[in-house]
Amino acid sequence: MTHRLERGSGGQAVNKWLDQHQHTLLTTLDIVFDTEAGLREVLFQSRHDSAVDGLDAILDAEAGLKAILPAPVQPPPTTRPVVREVPHQHARVRGTFHSVAPTDRMALRGNPEVTAASYNLGRALDLMRNPDPDLVLDRALNLARDLALDLSRARDLDFGCDFSVDDDLDRDLTRACVLAGNLAGSLNTARARDLVHDLNIARDLNIARVHDLGAARNRARDLNAVLGLAWGMGGDLGRARALTCALVDVRVNQVGRAIGLALRRELPAFDKDSLHAFLHDFTTADLSSADLNGIDLSRVRWSEHGTKWPPAVDVGDLKDRSTETTPGSKTWIVRSGTATIRDLAGMG
Repeated sequence: MTHRLERGSGGQAVNKWLDQHQHTLLTTLDIVFDTEAGLREVLFQSRHDSAVDGLDAILDAEAGLKAILPAPVQPPPTTRPVVREVPHQHARVRGTFHSVAPTDRMALRGNPEVTAASYNLGRALDLMRNPDPDLVLDRALNLARDLALDLSRARDLDFGCDFSVDDDLDRDLTRACVLAGNLAGSLNTARARDLVHDLNIARDLNIARVHDLGAARNRARDLNAVLGLAWGMGGDLGRARALTCALVDVRVNQVGRAIGLALRRELPAFDKDSLHAFLHDFTTADLSSADLNGIDLSRVRWSEHGTKWPPAVDVGDLKDRSTETTPGSKTWIVRSGTATIRDLAGMG
């Protein structure tokens, strides 16, 4: 006997079967697919475009490109260029430049004391490029003896004055004598022994009141710094470099003292860069009334537009004896050993 579905009942059964499988399919799809993630992907581009539009209101793309890309080459100005005479921003150095006339600065180049001190500074600066330990030690001995002689000359020669002892100076000189003795013991050379002799004389002389106590104390401190680095240096390149820097600093101070004595005034302390500018930079200087007789112009920095020379100077010849700092700058540096006033005087 077969079962016979009533009419219409088969359609209901099919619908129920389809509903069950549809429910199962949707449940399975919910597990497999992430609808929210899909929506986020769809909306990503839209949100990105909105973000970019918002950044355009905040960021300056043109300014950013200017900062990244090299600046376009500008044609040289037709007006007179502005040249800084002092390439340093320290107010004290700028004040020194303004307070000393260019003609006086030029005259210092012919002062024997300034010239000698500058020569020693130049040799110390050369050592910075190649600090050979043996040569550094040799220069240190030269400097130490110079300082010892300076200290001997610093005493007050007025024997009618009251004698007094300066404890700080005496202590520094005693320490310098000990360091020099240690150095002489390690080197066992006549020069080192002579240094000990000179320092002991300087110490004995400076028990009396010195003419410039502050300067004497500075020299004694310089001595201790140099001798302390020199003692036991051996062939150590690192200590040689440190000693070279100390030599340069002390030589800079010596040039500064020589300048102060020549000008008969106290000047702010120089460093090697500001001192170089003080003695060599004349790019905005009026030298039309300067006496250049006996002046060596080597390494003088001058400007074709900013420097005014005396009528006797042949500027064209001077340019031939100089090197332009950069092509088209119109700023020149006189090559060493090429120019004196006799060389550059116009011959009619």
